[in-house]
Amino acid sequence: MYMAKLDRNEKEILLELLKLISEIDKNVTFDEMDMIYQLKKIYSIEDYKYKNYSQGDIRGFFEEMNENSVLNLLTHAILLGLADGIFDSNEQELVRSYFDLVSLENAGKMQKLIDQFATSKFDIKELLTNPSNDVISAESMKLMNDFSNKSVDDINEGSLMKMRKGPIKKIWYQVMSLWTVVNDSNNSKKVKAVAIGALLYLIFPLDAIPDVIPALGLTDDVAVISVAISNLTKYYGLSIKK
Repeated sequence: MYMAKLDRNEKEILLELLKLISEIDKNVTFDEMDMIYQLKKIYSIEDYKYKNYSQGDIRGFFEEMNENSVLNLLTHAILLGLADGIFDSNEQELVRSYFDLVSLENAGKMQKLIDQFATSKFDIKELLTNPSNDVISAESMKLMNDFSNKSVDDINEGSLMKMRKGPIKKIWYQVMSLWTVVNDSNNSKKVKAVAIGALLYLIFPLDAIPDVIPALGLTDDVAVISVAISNLTKYYGLSIKK
């Protein structure tokens, strides 16, 4: 079970947050109750008397904490949501409401903790997604453009190859075409930049963390790959074959 270094105040806020999450769907499961019980034991806080903090109250506490503490508490929150195998939309929305307090670098760290300790798989990108499609499109394009300033050396080939799953598997030939583009010395920097931006976006946030980027909503990875392919064929005359 995941255990972080928390002070007494952080432990109390953690229990209040977990209470909120477990009760948000009005159906506290055995797995959720058991995890909270175990956490009370390992953090030696069995005697805690709940104060029934609201979502806004907890946000106020989070804003006074250092980001590493927020990371630890939200990691626990996600693990609780996954404990019964059903991290539903209401639980995700509650956790998402605090994600603007977490940098993309720490989101990557959180993903690694989730991968290590969760009872089921979960992609942090789902909590970085902004429900507004208009905002997603504009900000995702900005993010891809930011990544375009990177180089092929910034692309972790191992992480890229792991992306052959889900919807991406159906367009994997396009991903490999972009990979070929960035590794072809005959291509110009402008051509490579388009492909690099899309590929780094695809493996974001674990391996491609720009120096300074605000919390962003993310669109479908497939759409970003498609835009890159379209730009390369339309403006640079590249032929992408299946």
